Amino acid sequence: MATKREKLDPIDEVARLLALNLKRERGLQEVIVELDSVGIPQARIGELLGTSGNYVSVALARAKSAQAKKPARKSPKST
Repeated sequence: MATKREKLDPIDEVARLLALNLKRERGLQEVIVELDSVGIPQARIGELLGTSGNYVSVALARAKSAQAKKPARKSPKST
């Protein structure tokens, strides 16, 4: 993560601003899951969101566990 005095690359700055906006609109857990689903590495997700790759890894494991505990949705019957 960049320090406050370090000048950011413009693309990195935009990526961080977008991640910050997402984090404000949704919960951190949901943002982590979405960023992971598009193939962004866990360490990079942590960097963008101001947390560690380890935190991201734990959040993804918890999300996977919570998803496994949800009952499967039944599809509507066709007539």
